[in-house]
Amino acid sequence: MKPSHHFEPALCQALIGPLPDAVVFADRDRVIPAWNDGAEAVFGFAASEVLGQSLDAIAASLLGAEGASRSPSRAEAKQTS
Repeated sequence: MKPSHHFEPALCQALIGPLPDAVVFADRDRVIPAWNDGAEAVFGFAASEVLGQSLDAIAASLLGAEGASRSPSRAEAKQTS
């Protein structure tokens, strides 16, 4: 039997939505199809900002353009304000 790679967003959200931990899914093309409230709390981006976006773009915004030194996430910046 060949494995199915069909993604069901509603089922996925029902499973990961209530988890307190950050859960982020990325597909083979590194596009984000699922992002829960825990990820929003950890990374500072709402699901509406990241769903359908490249995981690489989110990582670059968290790490800075260079990627060498980590800049604070928006969630961390909110906590220090």
